[in-house]
Order: sequence, then structure tokens, then C-alpha cells
Amino acid sequence: VVLRGRDRNAVILDGGDNFLVEQNLSNNAGRSGDPEIVVQDGVVHVLWEDDTDGDVDVVYRRSSNAGVDFDAAVDLSDNDSSSTHASLAVRGDDVLVAWDDFEVELGEIHARLSTDGGTVFDDVVNLSETADGVSQRPHVALDDGTFHVVWEDDVDGSVDVHHRRSLDGGATWED
Repeated sequence: VVLRGRDRNAVILDGGDNFLVEQNLSNNAGRSGDPEIVVQDGVVHVLWEDDTDGDVDVVYRRSSNAGVDFDAAVDLSDNDSSSTHASLAVRGDDVLVAWDDFEVELGEIHARLSTDGGTVFDDVVNLSETADGVSQRPHVALDDGTFHVVWEDDVDGSVDVHHRRSLDGGATWED
């Protein structure tokens, strides 16, 4: 995953006319792809899929100085299964990431939340909890303390869109 950014020594606000420095954020021997990026108040949040360790993982990095430097990469899925189709949303200090995870054969929607701007993430939460269906391709959104996750699921025999929300900043999730 490569991020094109501004000169590392000076941020020039020119409307994106000049991209001077390229940074390799994944910098590994495996395949890194399907990146997502959210920028809020000068903090850059980047997410991608990475297969360096033999399975596909969801990896996250952040920069608190507009992309000049990035914190170390964090494996958010951190298991031996395939974790794909990650989605990222940021609002204030809340960072919500969801992905489909095939730790079980048919796949589940897993999510992790950070309430400190992406420095530390809570434990993985299984949002789909469907033993008999394929849950995949999540998308996340944050709105004034309400967190939303939607995904496709065939638990009822046909592929439908499912939704869960949290009204308390991710502490609990409605059915």
C-alpha cells in the first residue's frame, strides 16, 4: 500500500496540485491491497488487506501529523483465517473498523473499535453471529455516538442486507 503525500518536511496546502513524496505503508513481501483511507482533523487513518503471514489480515496504520509519519502497523484481525472487505469510519476520537472474517467456514462480520483516535483498539466483536449463513462485505458509519454496520447475509436463504447499530458508542449492539 503506497500513500502519495506531501513533502515530508513541509505541508504545502495547494489543493492537491503537488504530491511530492511517496511512502510505502505496508512494505512487506506479501500482497497488500484493497486500501481504505479516512482523514479527519489532520489525522490520517489507513486500512488494507495483507497476506504476508499466509492468510489475509486487516491491517491499520495512522498518522497524527497529516501523513508525514505513521505509527506502526496493527493487525486488527490477528487470526489464522481470511479477513477481507474491511470498512473504516472515523468521528472524533472514535474509529470503527469492520470486516468479513472466515474463522468459521461461512464467514462472520467482525468489528473493532478505538475510542482514542486509533491508538488502541478494543477486542474483536462478532456482529453477525450467523452459524448458517455467509456474512460478508460490511460497511460502517458513525453519527453523533450512534454506530451503524450493514452487510450482506444469506442466513435466511436469499442474500439480504442486514444492519446493526450501537447507541452507546459501541459498548453494546442492538439485535
